[in-house]
Amino acid sequence: NNDSSGAVGTTLFGYRAGLSVPAGAIQNTFIGHDVAIATITNAADYNTAVGAFSMTALTSGTQNTALGLNSLLRLTSGDFNTAVGVASLENVAGTDNNTAVGRQSGYFTTGAANTYIGFRSGFGGSSAATNNNNTGVGYFSLTAITTGGSNVAVGYQSGLALTTGHSNVIIGENAGSTATTEIVNSVMVGNDAGQTAVSARHVFIGDHAGYSAVANDGQTFVGWYAGAVITSGERNTALGYQA
Repeated sequence: NNDSSGAVGTTLFGYRAGLSVPAGAIQNTFIGHDVAIATITNAADYNTAVGAFSMTALTSGTQNTALGLNSLLRLTSGDFNTAVGVASLENVAGTDNNTAVGRQSGYFTTGAANTYIGFRSGFGGSSAATNNNNTGVGYFSLTAITTGGSNVAVGYQSGLALTTGHSNVIIGENAGSTATTEIVNSVMVGNDAGQTAVSARHVFIGDHAGYSAVANDGQTFVGWYAGAVITSGERNTALGYQA
Protein backbone atom coordinates (compact mmCIF):
# COMPACT_ATOMS: atom_id res chain seq x y z
CA ASN A 1 0.00 0.00 0.00
CA ASN A 2 1.54 3.29 -1.14
CA ASP A 3 -0.92 5.59 0.65
CA SER A 4 0.55 8.28 2.87
CA SER A 5 -2.05 10.94 2.05
CA GLY A 6 -4.29 10.47 5.05
CA ALA A 7 -7.33 10.10 2.78
CA VAL A 8 -10.01 8.00 4.44
CA GLY A 9 -10.44 4.50 3.04
CA THR A 10 -7.79 4.86 0.34
CA THR A 11 -6.03 1.80 -1.08
CA LEU A 12 -3.06 2.30 -3.39
CA PHE A 13 -0.87 -0.44 -4.80
CA GLY A 14 1.49 -0.31 -7.75
CA TYR A 15 4.10 1.98 -9.29
CA ARG A 16 2.91 5.61 -8.90
CA ALA A 17 -0.67 4.50 -8.22
CA GLY A 18 -2.67 7.44 -6.85
CA LEU A 19 0.38 9.67 -7.10
CA SER A 20 -1.37 12.86 -5.94
CA VAL A 21 -4.36 11.75 -3.88
CA PRO A 22 -5.30 14.52 -1.41
CA ALA A 23 -6.55 13.90 2.09
CA GLY A 24 -10.05 15.06 1.12
CA ALA A 25 -10.58 12.45 -1.61
CA ILE A 26 -12.07 9.47 0.16
CA GLN A 27 -12.77 5.78 -0.40
CA ASN A 28 -10.71 5.35 -3.55
CA THR A 29 -8.98 2.16 -4.67
CA PHE A 30 -6.19 2.48 -7.23
CA ILE A 31 -4.22 -0.65 -8.14
CA GLY A 32 -1.71 -0.96 -10.97
CA HIS A 33 1.10 0.77 -12.81
CA ASP A 34 0.43 4.52 -13.27
CA VAL A 35 -3.17 4.31 -12.15
CA ALA A 36 -4.72 7.71 -11.30
CA ILE A 37 -1.49 9.70 -11.53
CA ALA A 38 -3.00 13.12 -12.38
CA THR A 39 -3.54 15.86 -9.79
CA ILE A 40 -6.68 14.70 -7.99
CA THR A 41 -9.07 17.07 -6.19
CA ASN A 42 -11.11 16.49 -3.06
CA ALA A 43 -14.17 15.85 -5.25
CA ALA A 44 -12.79 12.54 -6.54
CA ASP A 45 -14.43 10.07 -4.17
CA TYR A 46 -15.49 6.40 -4.34
CA ASN A 47 -13.53 5.47 -7.45
CA THR A 48 -12.07 2.04 -8.18
CA ALA A 49 -9.40 1.55 -10.85
CA VAL A 50 -7.54 -1.72 -11.34
CA GLY A 51 -5.14 -2.27 -14.22
CA ALA A 52 -2.18 -0.42 -15.66
CA PHE A 53 -3.02 3.15 -16.79
CA SER A 54 -6.68 2.84 -15.83
CA MET A 55 -8.13 6.23 -14.85
CA THR A 56 -4.68 7.69 -15.33
CA ALA A 57 -6.05 11.23 -15.97
CA LEU A 58 -8.61 11.34 -13.14
CA THR A 59 -9.02 14.74 -11.50
CA SER A 60 -12.49 15.21 -9.97
CA GLY A 61 -14.71 12.36 -11.16
CA THR A 62 -16.63 10.36 -8.60
CA GLN A 63 -18.06 6.84 -8.30
CA ASN A 64 -16.35 5.45 -11.39
CA THR A 65 -15.12 1.88 -11.85
CA ALA A 66 -12.39 0.83 -14.28
CA LEU A 67 -11.07 -2.72 -14.54
CA GLY A 68 -8.48 -3.50 -17.20
CA LEU A 69 -5.48 -2.01 -18.94
CA ASN A 70 -6.25 1.54 -20.19
CA SER A 71 -9.88 1.37 -19.07
CA LEU A 72 -11.24 4.90 -18.60
CA LEU A 73 -7.75 6.06 -19.52
CA ARG A 74 -8.72 9.70 -20.25
CA LEU A 75 -11.41 10.13 -17.60
CA THR A 76 -11.05 13.46 -15.79
CA SER A 77 -14.31 14.78 -14.32
CA GLY A 78 -16.91 12.25 -15.46
CA ASP A 79 -19.06 10.49 -12.89
CA PHE A 80 -20.78 7.11 -12.54
CA ASN A 81 -18.98 5.37 -15.40
CA THR A 82 -18.17 1.66 -15.42
CA ALA A 83 -15.56 0.18 -17.77
CA VAL A 84 -14.61 -3.49 -17.65
CA GLY A 85 -12.11 -4.78 -20.20
CA VAL A 86 -8.90 -3.67 -21.85
CA ALA A 87 -9.27 -0.13 -23.29
CA SER A 88 -12.98 0.02 -22.51
CA LEU A 89 -14.33 3.60 -22.51
CA GLU A 90 -10.78 4.77 -23.15
CA ASN A 91 -11.82 8.21 -24.49
CA VAL A 92 -14.55 9.16 -22.03
CA ALA A 93 -13.37 12.27 -20.17
CA GLY A 94 -16.04 14.51 -18.68
CA THR A 95 -19.28 12.65 -19.36
CA ASP A 96 -21.38 10.45 -17.10
CA ASN A 97 -23.33 7.21 -16.79
CA ASN A 98 -21.60 5.05 -19.37
CA THR A 99 -21.22 1.30 -18.98
CA ALA A 100 -18.92 -0.79 -21.16
CA VAL A 101 -18.03 -4.44 -20.70
CA GLY A 102 -15.63 -6.14 -23.10
CA ARG A 103 -12.31 -5.43 -24.75
CA GLN A 104 -12.38 -2.00 -26.47
CA SER A 105 -16.09 -1.61 -25.82
CA GLY A 106 -17.11 2.03 -26.12
CA TYR A 107 -13.53 2.80 -27.09
CA PHE A 108 -14.02 6.07 -29.02
CA THR A 109 -17.20 7.36 -27.41
CA THR A 110 -17.04 10.69 -25.61
CA GLY A 111 -20.77 10.78 -24.95
CA ALA A 112 -23.02 9.94 -22.03
CA ALA A 113 -25.51 7.29 -20.92
CA ASN A 114 -24.31 4.56 -23.28
CA THR A 115 -24.26 0.84 -22.56
CA TYR A 116 -21.96 -1.32 -24.65
CA ILE A 117 -21.46 -5.00 -23.84
CA GLY A 118 -19.30 -7.31 -25.94
CA PHE A 119 -15.99 -7.24 -27.79
CA ARG A 120 -15.74 -3.87 -29.58
CA SER A 121 -19.39 -3.13 -28.95
CA GLY A 122 -19.76 0.60 -29.56
CA PHE A 123 -16.11 0.82 -30.57
CA GLY A 124 -16.80 3.96 -32.58
CA GLY A 125 -15.19 4.12 -35.99
CA SER A 126 -11.72 5.65 -36.17
CA SER A 127 -11.73 8.75 -33.95
CA ALA A 128 -13.34 10.13 -30.82
CA ALA A 129 -16.99 11.11 -31.30
CA THR A 130 -19.94 12.01 -29.11
CA ASN A 131 -22.79 9.52 -29.09
CA ASN A 132 -25.42 9.34 -26.37
CA ASN A 133 -28.08 6.97 -25.07
CA ASN A 134 -27.06 3.94 -27.13
CA THR A 135 -27.32 0.32 -26.07
CA GLY A 136 -25.21 -2.27 -27.88
CA VAL A 137 -25.12 -5.87 -26.72
CA GLY A 138 -23.12 -8.45 -28.64
CA TYR A 139 -19.84 -8.92 -30.44
CA PHE A 140 -19.26 -5.93 -32.76
CA SER A 141 -22.71 -4.47 -32.08
CA LEU A 142 -22.78 -0.77 -33.07
CA THR A 143 -19.05 -1.00 -33.61
CA ALA A 144 -18.90 1.86 -36.16
CA ILE A 145 -21.14 4.29 -34.28
CA THR A 146 -19.95 7.91 -34.35
CA THR A 147 -22.61 10.53 -33.56
CA GLY A 148 -25.72 8.37 -33.80
CA GLY A 149 -27.79 8.26 -30.63
CA SER A 150 -30.71 6.49 -28.96
CA ASN A 151 -30.09 3.21 -30.78
CA VAL A 152 -30.61 -0.28 -29.43
CA ALA A 153 -28.69 -3.13 -31.07
CA VAL A 154 -28.70 -6.64 -29.66
CA GLY A 155 -26.96 -9.57 -31.33
CA TYR A 156 -23.78 -10.55 -33.11
CA GLN A 157 -22.79 -7.70 -35.45
CA SER A 158 -26.17 -6.02 -35.06
CA GLY A 159 -26.00 -2.46 -36.37
CA LEU A 160 -22.39 -3.20 -37.29
CA ALA A 161 -21.90 -0.33 -39.78
CA LEU A 162 -24.32 2.23 -38.34
CA THR A 163 -22.56 5.58 -37.88
CA THR A 164 -24.85 8.60 -37.54
CA GLY A 165 -28.25 6.90 -37.62
CA HIS A 166 -30.45 7.37 -34.59
CA SER A 167 -33.55 6.09 -32.81
CA ASN A 168 -33.36 2.55 -34.19
CA VAL A 169 -34.11 -0.85 -32.65
CA ILE A 170 -32.00 -3.60 -34.22
CA ILE A 171 -32.19 -7.11 -32.80
CA GLY A 172 -30.73 -10.30 -34.25
CA GLU A 173 -27.52 -11.69 -35.68
CA ASN A 174 -26.34 -9.40 -38.51
CA ALA A 175 -29.56 -7.37 -38.32
CA GLY A 176 -28.93 -4.04 -40.06
CA SER A 177 -25.26 -4.97 -40.24
CA THR A 178 -24.40 -2.98 -43.38
CA ALA A 179 -26.85 -0.13 -42.80
CA THR A 180 -24.80 3.03 -42.36
CA THR A 181 -25.67 6.71 -42.12
CA GLU A 182 -29.28 7.12 -43.17
CA ILE A 183 -31.10 4.63 -40.98
CA VAL A 184 -33.36 6.45 -38.51
CA ASN A 185 -36.55 5.61 -36.62
CA SER A 186 -36.51 2.00 -37.81
CA VAL A 187 -37.19 -1.40 -36.27
CA MET A 188 -35.33 -4.48 -37.50
CA VAL A 189 -35.90 -7.72 -35.63
CA GLY A 190 -34.63 -11.08 -36.84
CA ASN A 191 -31.41 -12.59 -38.12
CA ASP A 192 -30.23 -10.56 -41.14
CA ALA A 193 -33.33 -8.35 -40.97
CA GLY A 194 -32.71 -5.14 -42.92
CA GLN A 195 -29.11 -6.10 -43.40
CA THR A 196 -28.44 -3.75 -46.34
CA ALA A 197 -31.17 -1.22 -45.60
CA VAL A 198 -30.83 2.51 -46.11
CA SER A 199 -33.24 5.41 -45.58
CA ALA A 200 -35.68 5.70 -42.71
CA ARG A 201 -38.85 4.65 -40.90
CA HIS A 202 -38.77 0.94 -41.67
CA VAL A 203 -40.31 -1.97 -39.81
CA PHE A 204 -38.69 -5.33 -40.63
CA ILE A 205 -39.65 -8.30 -38.49
CA GLY A 206 -38.57 -11.83 -39.33
CA ASP A 207 -35.52 -13.72 -40.51
CA HIS A 208 -34.11 -11.82 -43.55
CA ALA A 209 -37.12 -9.50 -43.60
CA GLY A 210 -36.24 -6.43 -45.68
CA TYR A 211 -32.82 -7.92 -46.33
CA SER A 212 -32.16 -5.86 -49.50
CA ALA A 213 -34.25 -2.77 -48.76
CA VAL A 214 -32.01 -0.30 -50.60
CA ALA A 215 -32.81 3.32 -51.50
CA ASN A 216 -36.36 3.36 -50.25
CA ASP A 217 -38.32 4.72 -47.32
CA GLY A 218 -41.05 3.66 -44.95
CA GLN A 219 -41.19 -0.08 -45.69
CA THR A 220 -43.09 -2.59 -43.55
CA PHE A 221 -42.11 -6.23 -44.05
CA VAL A 222 -43.21 -8.89 -41.57
CA GLY A 223 -42.50 -12.59 -42.00
CA TRP A 224 -39.74 -15.01 -42.97
CA TYR A 225 -37.90 -13.43 -45.92
CA ALA A 226 -40.71 -10.88 -46.27
CA GLY A 227 -39.62 -8.18 -48.73
CA ALA A 228 -36.18 -9.73 -48.81
CA VAL A 229 -35.62 -9.04 -52.52
CA ILE A 230 -37.39 -5.68 -52.84
CA THR A 231 -34.82 -3.06 -53.79
CA SER A 232 -36.91 -0.13 -55.03
CA GLY A 233 -40.08 1.77 -54.27
CA GLU A 234 -41.32 3.34 -51.06
CA ARG A 235 -43.94 2.65 -48.41
CA ASN A 236 -44.44 -0.97 -49.40
CA THR A 237 -46.09 -3.47 -47.07
CA ALA A 238 -45.51 -7.22 -47.21
CA LEU A 239 -46.89 -9.66 -44.62
CA GLY A 240 -46.26 -13.38 -44.52
CA TYR A 241 -43.85 -16.12 -45.49
CA GLN A 242 -41.63 -14.89 -48.35
CA ALA A 243 -44.13 -12.13 -49.05
